Amino acid sequence: MSVDGGVSKSVWPEHVADLGVVLVAALLTSGDWRYKLKCFCAALRPDCEYEMILSRPEKAVYRSATAKCTALWNKASRSTVAAETVEEVVAKKLIVPCNTRWNSFYDALARICEIPIVDLNTISSKFSSKAITEKEHQLLKEYCIAMKPLTVALDILQGEDNCYYGTLLPTLETLMMKTLELKSGLQILVDLPEAIVPLCRYLSLLSCTLFIWLIKHALRRWGPGGGGYGGE
Repeated sequence: MSVDGGVSKSVWPEHVADLGVVLVAALLTSGDWRYKLKCFCAALRPDCEYEMILSRPEKAVYRSATAKCTALWNKASRSTVAAETVEEVVAKKLIVPCNTRWNSFYDALARICEIPIVDLNTISSKFSSKAITEKEHQLLKEYCIAMKPLTVALDILQGEDNCYYGTLLPTLETLMMKTLELKSGLQILVDLPEAIVPLCRYLSLLSCTLFIWLIKHALRRWGPGGGGYGGE
């Protein structure tokens, strides 16, 4: 199966392979609109394997960089002495990714990118860990640049007060536009926007299915012969 421009779903993150089935099931079985939006958010979360679409050299650099970051996170989160060492060097704490917060992986990498590579390598040396190279640091910066619009979109779609069905499609359209605008400024991860945009287009098509379902549901409930609050 391909979507817009012949981009196969097989190059997308693994969790997207059965995305259509999961979302359609959510539309048909749950009356909670916030749950439906969370299903769309789950498809976009930035902690997934987006590096699958990268070329082999880029993928190797990405995995090496994130492995070194993971080593720093593990050290800093498991030892108060290590955490204090980080604060002594850069006067701030490392952010450790959390499985219950989809943007936490991005936030953790963004904090790494805020730290000059000299200071990062000083911390790595104190932890007896492998140092992050210049290319790896640049790759992480580009990852954060490319993923920034996506994290903003997730914050909007997961909002508790001002997020409604009508928010979904405009948010996806804006995400695609903002992501494509960033492509020209990337040197290493030039393919990353090309992974995000087709996925957004796919989700936009599914969101149209969601709106059609809502209209039909409203007509059955509130149209001629509908039961209103008392009927289904």
